[in-house]
Amino acid sequence: MEPQFIVIAFVDDTQFERFNSREEPPRTEHCAPWVNQQKSEYWEWRTDQAMDERQRFIEMLTSLLHTYNYSETGYHTIQNLYGCDLLSGESRHPQYKLNFNRHDYIAINEDLNTWNTVGKAAENLRLEWEESGVAQLVKTYLEEECVKLFRIQLDYGKNILLRTEPPQPPILIMTIVIGLGLGAVLMGAVVTFLIWKRRTKGPYQPCHFQTLLTWPGLSDSQFISAGYVNDTQFMGFDSRAEIQRMEQRAPWLDQQKPKYWEEETQSISREKKFFKEVMKKVLHVYNQSMSGYHTVQRRYGCVLRPGGYFSRGFHELTFSGQDYITLNENLRTWTSAGKAAKLLRQQREKTRFAQVVKTYLMDKCVELLLTQLDYGEEFLLRTGHVIEMSQMYRDGSNQNLDVEVIETRPAGDGTFQKWAAVVVPPGEEQRYTCHVDHEGLPEPLTLRWEPP
Repeated sequence: MEPQFIVIAFVDDTQFERFNSREEPPRTEHCAPWVNQQKSEYWEWRTDQAMDERQRFIEMLTSLLHTYNYSETGYHTIQNLYGCDLLSGESRHPQYKLNFNRHDYIAINEDLNTWNTVGKAAENLRLEWEESGVAQLVKTYLEEECVKLFRIQLDYGKNILLRTEPPQPPILIMTIVIGLGLGAVLMGAVVTFLIWKRRTKGPYQPCHFQTLLTWPGLSDSQFISAGYVNDTQFMGFDSRAEIQRMEQRAPWLDQQKPKYWEEETQSISREKKFFKEVMKKVLHVYNQSMSGYHTVQRRYGCVLRPGGYFSRGFHELTFSGQDYITLNENLRTWTSAGKAAKLLRQQREKTRFAQVVKTYLMDKCVELLLTQLDYGEEFLLRTGHVIEMSQMYRDGSNQNLDVEVIETRPAGDGTFQKWAAVVVPPGEEQRYTCHVDHEGLPEPLTLRWEPP
């Protein structure tokens, strides 16, 4: 399967352009809430740029995988975040960051001339970029092209961009915009490039993803936790759900007793408090307020060889995509990037927190996998993809440009899902239809909204 390449461009929390290499045909599209005033030649040019970037990322990924002797059949990501914070018409606090699988990291320093790196592959990339003068190209873009692009979008959409009420971005957008909400007027883009090939049998990888989010106007931070075996979710928690409790999310029968879920809910409540404490400490280091856009994200789990034997473990924590601390492969020492992460590393070294994590990864993580494998091996060994497409129509006219779409992702039961939504004015519900087509249907479906 070809790697997927995604580009999303924002002004503050407002998305205005996107590209997805898996769309047919792949092209850069207007997705701003204001009218598209660009000519078709502009979108052809932006599409060509995105395709060129995709090829560059493929070559970069090949080099990074070679450094660590990784196979292309695994799960790999390259993420590139760049943009500029504009004050009084000038570019301030420009940023350009790139990370590989969340353990190698390279970012341009404030002087826009030198680089900061973490990881062997990132160090090799720094040497290559210094030799070829990439910093000067990035500096030119951030100080000139970025400002120009912002002014164009501001001219088109100033009524929306200059609004005074606190924005309420969707959560899925917030997890993408990590590190962008730093100033008064921000122009930026997030590029995500990933290889995601389904594994049909071991090794298995139990993994937990946890995120704490804050943004202006939010009365309390949101905490989300999800547990997976490979790409199949089996448990989840959302602090903004109507009933705040850890729940079974697996496609197989829940065989746990009620007391188990009560204990898991109590545990996840403690986790949320821990995340809030970490966020407060990091914000104090950088003299920032809890009322801004911030995230704390953690990913931890273990990789098991066939037969249920421990192979390796991982434990990573990031703050707003900027500070980063990870447990090294020896499960004894830490690697950190950023001033706040360094202080957190020193604290963990004093309390020997690595030993606590190591014990969990080698014991409880393995036990958790064996339990879920016993319950749901039939689903975990399932193969095959379902390709799904959906379109929105108003009075029979295609409304794709106004549709918010979440890209294809695992449904948690061995299949895949795609979610789409469109804002419908009150009283006009019956004018809209949703058209769904995929290989599992004998013919396409046309569905109309039904009141609850």
